[in-house]
Amino acid sequence: MKVRSGIARILKAQGVRHVFSFPTNPLLEGAAEEGIRIVTGRTERHAIHMADGYARMTNGNPPGVAIVQGGPGLEHAFPGVAQAYADSTPILVLGGGPANQRIGLPVEFDTIPAFSSITKF
Repeated sequence: MKVRSGIARILKAQGVRHVFSFPTNPLLEGAAEEGIRIVTGRTERHAIHMADGYARMTNGNPPGVAIVQGGPGLEHAFPGVAQAYADSTPILVLGGGPANQRIGLPVEFDTIPAFSSITKF
């Protein structure tokens, strides 16, 4: 089993029927294979705001789930995540990692320290 399929199965088992995204991320293929509807936004920030609105509409059960690409995708998602955190909206953001050839190279936007102040974990 591929990791993307395993993650998608976990999301489906938790009741997730929709994910909000801005391509590209391999998790989107896994979600589609599991029958989870993918709603694509115009930017990563829009995808986060759609997940935020969905979580508010469902009262957090299931939470809003956003899937974005790593690096600049997570950087663009930052303001939306900060807004959801400030409003205590339960969202799950799944970002991609760096391409294999970029592992170990310096990054311009380091997501872990940046998001540590606006996320629960």
